[in-house]
Amino acid sequence: MGRAFYDKLFNIVNGITEESLEFPDVKDAFERGELCCRLYGNVYDAERRLEERLGVVGHDPDVEAIIVAMDEIIKEIGYRMYCYGAKYGMRK
Repeated sequence: MGRAFYDKLFNIVNGITEESLEFPDVKDAFERGELCCRLYGNVYDAERRLEERLGVVGHDPDVEAIIVAMDEIIKEIGYRMYCYGAKYGMRK
């Protein structure tokens, strides 16, 4: 189970692809009411306030760059945790 398998799971958990019959227990963490959905709402609200203070109409490229980079960091950390879990999780 490598990166491709992880990417499938990551995409389902992040709502990028729909839940799969292949992984019925893997749920979208961004569904309405879920913690990630609420936290992302906070990020979105903060982005809007920052852009308003900066006088930006639409999306500020620096704010977008921060969000995109943080998404990539989260994906990399998630992958490492997945690998460590696979490696050490079966130990008792």
